[in-house]
Amino acid sequence: MDILVISGCSGDKQFDEAPIGCEELDSTSRNDLLETYPDYVAPAAEMYTGDEHGRVRQAVANLRAHADVTWRIVSAGYGLIAESERIVAYDCTLRDIDSVRDRAKRMGHDPSTLTIDETRRAVGRELNLPADLKVGLAEGYDLVFVTLSEPYLVATGDAFTELPDGTSVFVFASKGSRSYVGDAYWVPATEDVRASLGTTWFELRGELLWKLSENVDATELSEIAKNPEAVSEFASSISVHVDE
Repeated sequence: MDILVISGCSGDKQFDEAPIGCEELDSTSRNDLLETYPDYVAPAAEMYTGDEHGRVRQAVANLRAHADVTWRIVSAGYGLIAESERIVAYDCTLRDIDSVRDRAKRMGHDPSTLTIDETRRAVGRELNLPADLKVGLAEGYDLVFVTLSEPYLVATGDAFTELPDGTSVFVFASKGSRSYVGDAYWVPATEDVRASLGTTWFELRGELLWKLSENVDATELSEIAKNPEAVSEFASSISVHVDE
């Protein structure tokens, strides 16, 4: 069983201060950044310290007890990166639309002619997110779990359309983000689910994946691949707090 997990970066990072922002990220090579700021470097899995990232990290560890798991992170700064990839701490996000517009303009786009979604997609294309995700999805995974917030889903463009045969892709997303999941299966990360878990919106998607990972084994993962609707039913049926 081969599983791909795709999660988002977080604003909270291992270092209290980030030495670089969006502009330097977009104008400087990765190697030059690593050489210039060696005291602010860590593998991606360790760099991000947000609550959702922490839950995803735990879920990946749980899933690895039953399957071969590849973990990729959608980074506002670096694009699609591997968990082991060494990166410099940065302050850059796809959430703040003013920052995204400034970035799109530096990349040669005219934000005044674009909607908010179009602006995020333009930056996502410059980061090569749709293409890189398409390549990753085509590598023959049995299951793919995606825990991206709406701005990051938007930036991935059409990555989750026309999915490979034999690969079941699940996107944990709010009801308002459902239109961005393409041909993947939508796993509801709704207010009812959030309340039943006693968690926050910032942690919900990772919490759902973690709770799923706590309640499956290799046989059940194989069943999920054969019966994708089971994951959505699982999320919708949650009625207990994590600590119960």
